[in-house]
Amino acid sequence: GYVLVNNERYLSAAQAIDTLVSYPWTCSEQTTSKAGPILMGYIYDPKYMDYVAKRALKKPLRDWIQENIDRIISRQNGNGEIGLWRLNDQLVDPLLSAQIVELLAAAHLAGFSMPTDSVSKAYSWSYQLIKESNSIDNSQRLRALSVLVKGISNHTKRAVRLARSLADQSNTANDLT
Repeated sequence: GYVLVNNERYLSAAQAIDTLVSYPWTCSEQTTSKAGPILMGYIYDPKYMDYVAKRALKKPLRDWIQENIDRIISRQNGNGEIGLWRLNDQLVDPLLSAQIVELLAAAHLAGFSMPTDSVSKAYSWSYQLIKESNSIDNSQRLRALSVLVKGISNHTKRAVRLARSLADQSNTANDLT
């Protein structure tokens, strides 16, 4: 192991941000994985994140986040489905669909630009994908649904209804943890 020492006043995010913004792949999974944590940091402390991101980016951090949101939205069809690499490729798995909705909901609440119904359509698509998927077992389904609930909890009252529905369908409280 090693110890990293720096003179930053706050917990250093510089190395993590450098790694995330320089990640070269642009599929929906990697876009969500790199833009999600940076968006959360930006929502929490935009000035600090802008300061740290200047080291890795040649543009304002908000613009970089918007570009990543736009990439995801460009892969969304009229029914809300989001492709992994391109529109209508049907390669997104149930858990990733929930993670994408979480990113879009947070970005929407933070004031990033996107079509008005993008989040609600993505939510509906993700919910159906999770519920109807034959490729996941019940524990994976519950995990994906819990990510979906968490992702939209600040965005809509649907999260409360979905959480209640999950609790009603569960045989034990352990199924939901």
